[in-house]
Amino acid sequence: MNTNNLDKHFQQIGARVKIGALRSRPFAWDSRQARRFTIDVQKDKRGEFFAILARPNEQLDLVVLDAQPKDRHLLLMVKGKREDGRQPFDTFVERFLCGHDERAWFVAAAPSGSSVNAAKESLKPRLVTEMQDQLQVKSKARHKRKNPAFTRQGEWFFIPCPDLQPDERLILKSEPLRRSGGKPHIVQFLFRRGGTTVHVCHAYPSGLTHAEYQRLIHHHPEKKSLPWRMMARDPEAFAKGTVKHSDHKTIILPLWHRVAMNTESQANGARNVTFLD
Repeated sequence: MNTNNLDKHFQQIGARVKIGALRSRPFAWDSRQARRFTIDVQKDKRGEFFAILARPNEQLDLVVLDAQPKDRHLLLMVKGKREDGRQPFDTFVERFLCGHDERAWFVAAAPSGSSVNAAKESLKPRLVTEMQDQLQVKSKARHKRKNPAFTRQGEWFFIPCPDLQPDERLILKSEPLRRSGGKPHIVQFLFRRGGTTVHVCHAYPSGLTHAEYQRLIHHHPEKKSLPWRMMARDPEAFAKGTVKHSDHKTIILPLWHRVAMNTESQANGARNVTFLD
């Protein structure tokens, strides 16, 4: 694995990086079995560090495309040959934004970009970029955690909706916002509408539609006894009041805001990031 002086670049932003071997896991269901490498934030006696682990003999090139010491962010490109690649130049390229956000280091797979700022923009959902353009938010303000177009906490964006007046009977209190594998952000008041109704339990955290659930029970009747609950997948969500998370400063939304998650799930490298927020 060609690391191209990674230590030097990570030191520029005040971080440490360790390179190691990605060891096989004993259980077939472990998601890391299918990964060729992982990028993670871990802790030792000296504090947090970036851990980049690759399978033994994995041929990867790791290149820092951009580093912003003042911002404490860098953009890392990982390049390698596809496992099924038959041509010399049949390669994959993935980008990872590594940096410090308020209280902790983080890593996020970026859909695109050749600079830190471009990667940040690629992580913004369409609702955010449209609002930025509509309100003509200046370039410098677009990378702040709060500007006229949005307020951000971690991977969640909150876009003002001053005219929204939801039915008070449908407003939830102290409701969690959670991505798969992450610690929840607790919202004081949350309102959801729309989405697809799904059956959810610990074995199927992403949920099954009613048709998928019926097929599962038909073939595996014993799974009907699992602790299923009905939820809405991908509904529109609106938040108001405080939003709390242990790794972030509490934000206060005085009026209703549309909730949108960043676009990391759309990035090719998202499967190689281990979430520990």
